[in-house]
Amino acid sequence: MNVISTKKGQYLIAFVLFSLLVTSPYHSQSCHTNSLTNNLVKDSPILDFTRSLDYIIVESMKIESDIDFILLGLPGIGTIEDPYRIENFQLGGSGVDTALFISNISKHFIIKDCRIAATVSIYIANIPDVRFNITDNSIHNTGSFYSIDIRSGIKLIKCSNVLITGNFVESSYIGLEMISTDNVHVTNNTFIGKTEEDSNIKYTGIRLKNTIACEFIDNTFTKGGFSLDLDFEQFNNLIIENNSVRDMEILFCKNENETLLSSQIYGQILLFNCQNIIVKNYLLSDLYIGIGIFFSHSCAVYDNALINCHLGIFDFNSYNTIICNNYCDNNAIGISIRYAENGAMKNNTCICINSSFYDGIQLAYSMNTLVENNNCSFNRLGNGILEASINSTIINNVCENNSYGIHMWFSDSPSVINNKFNQNYAGGILILDTNNVKIYNNSIEYNKKFGGIIVQNGIRGSISYNLILENVGYGVTLNGGTVYYVIHHNSFFNNLIYSNALSQASDDGEGNYWYHPDTLVGNYWSDRGLSSKYKIDGTAESIDLYPLKDPSVQPSADYIGRSNFFFALTLVALIPLTFIHRKKRRKA
Repeated sequence: MNVISTKKGQYLIAFVLFSLLVTSPYHSQSCHTNSLTNNLVKDSPILDFTRSLDYIIVESMKIESDIDFILLGLPGIGTIEDPYRIENFQLGGSGVDTALFISNISKHFIIKDCRIAATVSIYIANIPDVRFNITDNSIHNTGSFYSIDIRSGIKLIKCSNVLITGNFVESSYIGLEMISTDNVHVTNNTFIGKTEEDSNIKYTGIRLKNTIACEFIDNTFTKGGFSLDLDFEQFNNLIIENNSVRDMEILFCKNENETLLSSQIYGQILLFNCQNIIVKNYLLSDLYIGIGIFFSHSCAVYDNALINCHLGIFDFNSYNTIICNNYCDNNAIGISIRYAENGAMKNNTCICINSSFYDGIQLAYSMNTLVENNNCSFNRLGNGILEASINSTIINNVCENNSYGIHMWFSDSPSVINNKFNQNYAGGILILDTNNVKIYNNSIEYNKKFGGIIVQNGIRGSISYNLILENVGYGVTLNGGTVYYVIHHNSFFNNLIYSNALSQASDDGEGNYWYHPDTLVGNYWSDRGLSSKYKIDGTAESIDLYPLKDPSVQPSADYIGRSNFFFALTLVALIPLTFIHRKKRRKA
C-alpha cells in the first residue's frame, strides 16, 4: 500500500509540474514586448525575422536526459515516426554562451523554425544512436574575440544519422563544426561569414574533423568554404557537390589524373587522391583553405594569388608537390606543408603588409623539402618560415620584418643557406630541439630583442660563413642543452648593441667549438682589439682561440661607408681635444 501510494504521489507531482510548464510564461506567444526579442533584432540585422511572429522566447535550453523533453513540454514521443519537436523557439541573445545544448539522450528529435543566437547557438554531443534533423532555422553566432575557440553556429560531436537542411547560419568564426560524426547530410543551407572586428579571425563555413560518410550538397557560402581534417578513408567517403562560395563552385576533385585547372570558375579548390593536377592563374580570397592538396602525387600549384585566407595553399600528406610563383598576402599562413615528402616551394611571396598574422611558410612533419627563393616578410605575429621537418633545405630566401626570420623546432638535418634574416622583431634564427643543423652563408642583420641566432637543446650543428651584424641581442646565443656545435668563419659586427656586455656571443651549452677544430680557424669579431683570443659570455666559459684578423664575410659597401664616416667624425671631434691638451702641457 505504501509503495502504491508513493507512486501515485509521484505521478501527481509530475502531472502538476507538466501543467505548470504548459501554462507558464515559457510558452508566451508575444514577441513584440519581450526585451530578449528586441536585443536579438538589434544585434542580428542579417537574420530573417519575417518568417513568423509566433515564437516561444527562452534564453537557453538544456536537454541532458530523455525526461527533459517531457519536462519542457515538447510535442512528440521521441520515436523516428514521431520525434520530439523543438519548434518556433527564439533562444539566446547577447552574452549567452550556449543557446541550445543537447547531450546523452536516446530519443529522436527535430529542431525546426527557430531563431537562435549565442556564442554556440546549437551544441549537440554524444548521441551516436539518435536521429535528428536541424531544419529551416535562423542561426546567429555571437561572442567576443576571447571566445573564438568555441564560437560556432552549429557544433556536433559524436553524432550520427543527421539531416541539416534549409538553415540560415550567420557566424564570425565557424558556421557548422562536426567532430567524430558520421552519416550527416547537409543540404541547401546558407552560411554567412560575418565581418569580424579583429581581422586575425578567419571564418570557416564548414569544419570537418574525423567525420565519415557525410555529404554536402547545394550549400551556399559567402566566404570561408570548407576546412577538412580527415584521414584517407574519411576523405574517400566524403561527398561535396554543387556547393558555391561567392557564386562560384567549390571544386572537390577526387581521384583525378592529368588535369589543368586554369580558368577562374571555382571559388575554392580541394584535391584528394589526385595525380598530375596543375592549378594556375587563380585568385582566391576569404577562405579557410584557398587551395588544398590532400593525399595526392605530383601536383603543381603556380601563378596563383591567395588573399585573406587562413591557409592560402595547404599541402597535406602528399608527395612531390611543386608550389611556385604564388602570391600570398594577408593569410594566417601563406603556404603550409604537413606530412608531405619531396615537395618544393620556390619563388613564392608570402607577406602580410596590411595585417599581423602568423607564418609566411609553414613546413611541418615533412621530409626532403626544398624551400627556395621565397620572400616571407611582414608576418609580425609569427615567422617568415616555421620549420619542423627532416632533411629540408632552406636556401636563398628573404625573411624580414617577421617575429623570427626562421623558427626551427623538433627538426633533423636542416640546411639553411644563403638567406637574408634581417630586421625581424624577436630574432633572426630560432632553433629549438633540433639536431644536425647547418647554418651557412646567411645575412643576419639588425634583428631586435633576442638577437641573431638563438639555439636551445640541439646536438651537433655548424654555424659558418654568416654575416652577423648589429643585432640587439647576442649575435649567436647557445643556450642550455646545446651540444657539439662548431662556430667558425663568421663575421660578427657590433652585436648586442645598447648593452655593456663584453662579448658578442654567449654559450651555456657543452662541448661547443668557437673555431674549426681541424683547420684551427675561428671568427671575426669587430670588438676584439689587440687580444689574440676572444672570450664568449656564458657558463661554458668558451673561447675563440683563433679569431680572424679580417672578416670572412664583408658587410655591404653602405655599411662600410657609414662606419668609415662615423670613424672620421670621431677623429675630427678628437682634434680640438688633442690641441687643447697640448696647449695645457706647454703652459705647464
